[in-house]
Amino acid sequence: MSRRRFSGLRSVLLAVLAVAVSFGVWGQTGPEFPGAIWVPARYWQSGRHCGAGNAACQAPQHQADFKIEYIVLFATEGSSAEGAVADAQLQKSPDRVTSAHYVIANGKGPRYKDGQIIQMVHEADTAWTLGIWPVKSAGAHRGPVNNFNTISIELAGRSDQKGWCTERMYQSAARLVAFLADSYGIPISRERILGHDEAARSCTPPLAGRVDPCGGKAGQCTFDWNHFLSLVAEAAAGPSLPSPGFDLSRGLVAWYPFDGSLDDRSGNGNDGIPGGVVSFTAGRLGQALKLSGISHAGYVGVLNDDSLSLGTQLTLSFHLRVDGAVGEADRGGGPVVGAPQCVLAKSGAGSGFWLNVYLYPAQTQAETVFGVRYITGPEPRLSSRVRYSQGTWVHVAVTYDAGESREYIDGAETAHTLLAPATLAAANSEDLYIGAQKGDATLFGKAWLYPLDGAIDDLRVYNRVLSTDELQALANSAPPTSAVTSAPVPSATTPSETAAVPSVPPAAVGGTPPWVWPVVIGGVVVIALALVLVRVLGG
Repeated sequence: MSRRRFSGLRSVLLAVLAVAVSFGVWGQTGPEFPGAIWVPARYWQSGRHCGAGNAACQAPQHQADFKIEYIVLFATEGSSAEGAVADAQLQKSPDRVTSAHYVIANGKGPRYKDGQIIQMVHEADTAWTLGIWPVKSAGAHRGPVNNFNTISIELAGRSDQKGWCTERMYQSAARLVAFLADSYGIPISRERILGHDEAARSCTPPLAGRVDPCGGKAGQCTFDWNHFLSLVAEAAAGPSLPSPGFDLSRGLVAWYPFDGSLDDRSGNGNDGIPGGVVSFTAGRLGQALKLSGISHAGYVGVLNDDSLSLGTQLTLSFHLRVDGAVGEADRGGGPVVGAPQCVLAKSGAGSGFWLNVYLYPAQTQAETVFGVRYITGPEPRLSSRVRYSQGTWVHVAVTYDAGESREYIDGAETAHTLLAPATLAAANSEDLYIGAQKGDATLFGKAWLYPLDGAIDDLRVYNRVLSTDELQALANSAPPTSAVTSAPVPSATTPSETAAVPSVPPAAVGGTPPWVWPVVIGGVVVIALALVLVRVLGG
């Protein structure tokens, strides 16, 4: 091969490599709202400007990006979120383009849980939802609320059906809207948070047939705006969380603020189920879960789920206050001063992991101990070298990385050891318990053991190891300025008494859809080969 042909081939290969690398950088995108699933839409516009190439935008002042000023809620008018997601992903023709920034599932399809948030278009980009433009041109609807200054949220369901929006959807949408309002300085008001029907009526000429999310019957709106806005206000006034410049939502598989509910705020739907005596009290960040120990035992159970499957890494993070010295003797032996009290466990009679609290002879100091259980063999433990006072709040964190475990109290490392094995996969078949440890009636005579006498706040479970800076940020979260009153939680069945709902993994999590890479790589290879052949054969 001549030097000239080799140089040409090298240029082609470098170009192909540049294309592949650039797609790898831009393709590996993810959600902006903590806990959301990233499933990118097929059609959307980069940026938020009404460009010169668009027939509806022939004004120089609309070449610059628009400011995000409105949040608009839609109903998918289909039975589930799966249909809306598939529609936005798989559209064949650019003549019928539709997409939304976010979709909130109703749990009626096979993939997404009730209240799950799916992001399909980045907030900085324009989704094709409203069909309203900022300036008038032939055949275009124009108005103050348009594609370029709104963020769109599709709620799964048919708005003509009463009760179509579930309570979990209301709560998820409220958290999302509060997050967006805070991010873009949008007032929490009906002037800036609108329904599709209201935006359609505001344009010239009005868009006909848009009735969601109210359903279209005069005086009989099926979407409870008052309830929704109260939830948005509550979410906006919630505990201030650290925003130190790193992503504390990455790897978050369960998050329990315990602000009056046992809901999982990670977006994975791992909500708690109360058992025994469970209530809420003033916490470190708003409210906290209150448990009353062996005399009035209670706990929170969480059904096992694929999202709680763990491999070689784990981080547990929470604020803890130990209120009482009486724990339960080993293997359900009854109340004993200084005996263990369980904060969290994902273990059965066979294997798993647990984190207990012990109070020592003075009965005024507590110590946390993290352990790994086996079907047979030893039960290695990581014990804190720092004891803390009973009745005071401390932040506790434990990390596990292929058997190497560390404990942190108030953001400072206090213990470090190796805990074989190098994986926690044995716990993946077990339910998660908060405030107690699952027992085995055949061995211990009890279904659950070691109830906690104390309070837990802002409990987080990660499937990765958080850095010291991240743990310090969580430990230093600011407390509220006003007291919060206690509230009881109605008892319910335990996880073992409730049938789990099968979970199907989403189509794409934290990246591009699975069909993209084969198509792109195959296309790049074909183009590269064609160019090489043309170059070589053409001389």
